[in-house]
Amino acid sequence: MRRRDGLPRIAQVIVVPAVRKTGVPDNEAELLRDRIAAIQESVLNAYPRHNLTAVGDWMLLAAIEALIDEHEYVANYHVAWFGAITRRGGSRGFAA
Repeated sequence: MRRRDGLPRIAQVIVVPAVRKTGVPDNEAELLRDRIAAIQESVLNAYPRHNLTAVGDWMLLAAIEALIDEHEYVANYHVAWFGAITRRGGSRGFAA
């Protein structure tokens, strides 16, 4: 796994046990969910001038959360959106 600059430290800490299905402590999962909520709120409040890098971070964090919740198909969905966002150029907004 590669490190992604800009992701909260909690994501860097729990991604490996989430992927390996070795268990993520409840308090760490809660910290991740708090960060997801904060990024989600900032992206939605900035819409339509949102930052695609922030949207990408949101999708990666949501993918980690889905793995914690054992919803691999949801994780794949979020990773696919991350891929689509990064192919569009990172920080430019979507055209409506």
